[in-house]
Amino acid sequence: MTALREAQTKAATAETFLSSGEQSLIYKTQQAAYRVSAGAFFQTNRHLTDELVKIVTQGQSGILALDLYAGVGLFSNILAENFQQVVAVESSKHSAADLKHNLSAINDCSKGEKQGAVGEADTQFAALQSTAEHYLAQAGVPQPDLAVMDPPRAGLGDRVTRALANWPRPASFMSPVIPPPWPAT
Repeated sequence: MTALREAQTKAATAETFLSSGEQSLIYKTQQAAYRVSAGAFFQTNRHLTDELVKIVTQGQSGILALDLYAGVGLFSNILAENFQQVVAVESSKHSAADLKHNLSAINDCSKGEKQGAVGEADTQFAALQSTAEHYLAQAGVPQPDLAVMDPPRAGLGDRVTRALANWPRPASFMSPVIPPPWPAT
């Protein structure tokens, strides 16, 4: 009888996930709209998102921008306006799928280039599902003019930090997070 009660208790406390309604939503910022699916990452403080994007991307331009931990493309999308190439790297399959979708809204992914306004240079995109560590460990990864990093709370980690520190020339780094340890409040 005890085994039956244990089985009933276990079954009653097991997590069940039900899906109803839309599988994604469209999150609109001042500069773009983003598909965000269940399980994908997007900045949670919606009241500061536009200011955060402005702080990280304003005045930045060059040939190559690298967006590590890209999520659904919050920064990549905007960086495409002022860089000739943007490489966005995201490890989550849900976020990477939305990243590709969101970049395709401004980019013909089959051709690999964004059609700019008259007089603008086209932007080439790469939206990659990979960990930042694995991407940076590949041979021949070009050094960007700008690297944007929005890592999870655990931070960049030793290998990513070392890979970035070993670039032969200085690059600009922008990160919207304060690395641990966080100041006491």
